[in-house]
Amino acid sequence: MSSVELVPGDRGLLALQVEANWPVDGNGRLTGPGAPRLVVAAAADGVVVAASAGVPDAVVVGARAAVVGVRPEPPPTRRAPRAAGATGEPGPSGAAAGPASSPAVPTGVRRARELVEEATGPVTLSAGPCYLIPPEVRYAPTARVVTSDGGDPATLRAANPGNWGAGEWDDLLDGALGPWAMAVAAGRVIAICHTPCWSARAAEAGVWTRPGCRGRGHAATVTAAWARVTAAAGDGRRLFYSTTATNHASQRVTRRLGLRQLGWMWKLTA
Repeated sequence: MSSVELVPGDRGLLALQVEANWPVDGNGRLTGPGAPRLVVAAAADGVVVAASAGVPDAVVVGARAAVVGVRPEPPPTRRAPRAAGATGEPGPSGAAAGPASSPAVPTGVRRARELVEEATGPVTLSAGPCYLIPPEVRYAPTARVVTSDGGDPATLRAANPGNWGAGEWDDLLDGALGPWAMAVAAGRVIAICHTPCWSARAAEAGVWTRPGCRGRGHAATVTAAWARVTAAAGDGRRLFYSTTATNHASQRVTRRLGLRQLGWMWKLTA
């Protein structure tokens, strides 16, 4: 098959998100640079498993059997602030916070990892929550916003924040890399939401905020603007946002926007 099978419910939405992030070949295997050897995405109503071409069929079958019953994890939380003198990341008030409390890896996912490693060699496990972005999401702008469907991108040609190649920046501004939204202040781009991954049925948000401008709502501003621009195309694409278990700043964006968590995704990458 040329795309991930669409099924109802949140499991079906997670299947679309997997499809948006990694193209699949005619056999339904993940392709493209950086494609994980195995992806397990769990929603309350079921699990999606997808594998790259290098993973034997028998391993995929075994992994699917292992993760039956795996359910999504709640968002990771931070423990209470530590006592004075302890080490840790400063919290919003300046108090030292305890280490991030991340969910344990489910037994089924650990077994799936063992099967993949036995067949293909060592892998790195990463995980985090996945969210659906409703097209009607809104957020009060924290800065002037320029989007790919309006304004003059020529004014931004010289505003590359430095983390894009020159040709890549021009392609972004010209719309070759999909919809985008940028927050601009004093002639500088301070936040970007763009479209790093997409398919005919879904698109994933990619967000960056300039150091020194973080924690002020700029990421939420551009994500909401990106959702509006992307939905305005009228092609019915579902919009997604994902992050890692330890990226608390990214998770704060989802809370600002009130995004609904669909589930949890584990990626096994070479």
